[in-house]
Amino acid sequence: MLSLLRDYVAKRGWDTVTHKLVVPPGANLGTWIQHRRAAYRKGKIAAWLEEELESIPGWEWDPIRARHQKHLDAVLDFLEEHSWDELTKDTWCHRLARIRSDSMACWPRRHATASGSSD
Repeated sequence: MLSLLRDYVAKRGWDTVTHKLVVPPGANLGTWIQHRRAAYRKGKIAAWLEEELESIPGWEWDPIRARHQKHLDAVLDFLEEHSWDELTKDTWCHRLARIRSDSMACWPRRHATASGSSD
C-alpha cells in the first residue's frame, strides 16, 4: 500500500485523496490511510511505518488541522501587510472575510480594537 500511495501522490498530489479513494488494482487506499492515521492517534503504529508515511511529501497526520492552519497562516500573512478592513476590497479576500466574520464573533474585543477597528 505504501508504494501505491507514493505513486498516486507523485502523479496526482493530495487534492484528490479522500476516504473513498480506490486505486488499481482495486485497493481501497483511502480507507488504508484513515486506518493508519487512527492507529497513529492511538499510539499503535509501527515506528518504521510512521517514518515511511512522514517521508511522503505532503503527508499529514491530521489533514483537516493542517488545512485550517494553512488558511490561518494566509490570513495572518495578509494582515501583516493590510488591515481587517481591506479584506473585502478584492475578490481573493472574500474568503478571508468569511473567516473574519466567523472568528470575530468569538474573538475578544480587545483584539479588534488593537488592530484599529472598532467593530
